[in-house]
Amino acid sequence: MKTFEEKFTAWLDGALAKEEAVTFEKENPSLYKERNDLLKLRSLLKEHFGRAALSHPDFFNAQIMAQVGREASVS
Repeated sequence: MKTFEEKFTAWLDGALAKEEAVTFEKENPSLYKERNDLLKLRSLLKEHFGRAALSHPDFFNAQIMAQVGREASVS
């Protein structure tokens, strides 16, 4: 069973199955305002900040993957 947060995030991203989305929307009608606010925020962020180009993307990726590997081996 998905938590509320998982359903909410999937709903925001449009990743819930249609039937599940309809049920979620009926159970949480006040969330439409939250979604509209998020969409506005996403738009503003894209408009004003865009994506930053990394100066050394391969090094950055290697560091991220090393951290993921360390955390996975601890679990």
